[in-house]
Amino acid sequence: MWIDGKLLIDRSDQTWLGESKESLSLAAGEKYRLRLETRSSGGGAVARLMWSSPSVPKATIPSTHLFPSTPAPTATPALNPSAEAIEKTPPGIILRSGAFIACTVEKATETSIRVSGLFKNNPITTVNVARILCQALSPAMAARMVPGRKGVLLAKGDFVDGEFRGLDGDQVKVSSVLFGLRSYDARKEVLAVALREASATAAPYEIRLRDRSVLQAVTIAFERGALVIRDSILGTLRVPVGELAAIELRASAPAR
Repeated sequence: MWIDGKLLIDRSDQTWLGESKESLSLAAGEKYRLRLETRSSGGGAVARLMWSSPSVPKATIPSTHLFPSTPAPTATPALNPSAEAIEKTPPGIILRSGAFIACTVEKATETSIRVSGLFKNNPITTVNVARILCQALSPAMAARMVPGRKGVLLAKGDFVDGEFRGLDGDQVKVSSVLFGLRSYDARKEVLAVALREASATAAPYEIRLRDRSVLQAVTIAFERGALVIRDSILGTLRVPVGELAAIELRASAPAR
């Protein structure tokens, strides 16, 4: 196993129900590049990636904290071009400008939203957010969200109309005429929350990041190993060059 290119665990022998572990200091809210390789010469192999800390008991790292750099290959892509081959949108938020930020929403109120990851230090006002994706969302499930309707899309496919009241921890609070004020489990019950419609802006630049965020930039400039972006909603952002996947020029615009 490698963390940010540094070999942390190197064990070539195979043991039944064996555990290999190592300690490393990590900063909360930061992303790290993780690479894990396993090998098995027999059947029935199982590998689990776990973590623990003084405040977190040992457990399998949840999928909400893992962001793939490339799509995982399917066993039989030619024979199974169905649901497994459809790329889902990862958890994050869609701004009313149409921009998408891949992240975990740590806390949200009716006025502000705090996220993890690259933009944890950039406050986001709730009025600028169109949707909150609590879990990975497939195109088929996204199609169940009717334009113009506010509420929550549940994992079972049902859409409950209502006004968003907040997200704290794992609980999404929604007020509706039918159910009153009700809480839903963000990790198990809720796929997405619809607050308002997004309207794609005609920003000159589209910036795609490795975590699959898609930003709309009015101006861009390279400065000391980072791309400085001016977004109409998020303001000025500094994105490390290593996080960039692509820059698309959609119209003539000045860049420094």
